[in-house]
Amino acid sequence: MLTKRYELNAHDLGWRNAEILMLVDNGTANRTAKELIEKFDYVIGTSTRINTKSNLAACIAFRNSDQLHELMEKIRAIPNVTNLEWSEVVREAGNKGNRLAHLIFNSTE
Repeated sequence: MLTKRYELNAHDLGWRNAEILMLVDNGTANRTAKELIEKFDYVIGTSTRINTKSNLAACIAFRNSDQLHELMEKIRAIPNVTNLEWSEVVREAGNKGNRLAHLIFNSTE
């Protein structure tokens, strides 16, 4: 049930993190997610989504805005990508990591 996890603090090393949210044609989300991981070094993770504006997300790491812009242009050029937005984590406002455990173990459902 519990996992121990170490995370690299990329921000302290001069890297930035963002999430690129995209809408891709029906039936292509899984294939596109794999393509992004294989094709682009700055893509560090992908996930398919249920959302009103996007059905695929890519977590990325980059050092400067030029790298972000270049990656987004390359992703936009993928034929089945119809919309693209991005969001950068600037600062975490808080984290209640124990909330999930509370929800799981105190749930009445």
